[in-house]
Amino acid sequence: MGYFEIPNPGNRAGLWHTRGMPRRASKRQGVDAFIESARYAVERTIGERIIPHKKNPHAVALSKLGAAKGGKARAAQLTREERSAIALRAARARWDKPKR
Repeated sequence: MGYFEIPNPGNRAGLWHTRGMPRRASKRQGVDAFIESARYAVERTIGERIIPHKKNPHAVALSKLGAAKGGKARAAQLTREERSAIALRAARARWDKPKR
């Protein structure tokens, strides 16, 4: 029996194209979905799971430390006029956006 042949014309539940519409769009599209399916194929072929790369926890902690400190340190060195000018530019950028 071929791939597109109907095994039992009375029971169409087994066909791939008779599923209902998805409830939401898939979150993983494009390249991510391709990589995921390729990894799944390799895992099935070799018969074991491939453990994905994990981030170094020490590097993550250092990054968070720097990010938390950065905004406060910058704000402390700016004068009141500089902070006001930055806020004004941000407000203009928000209000000058074209309406959808």
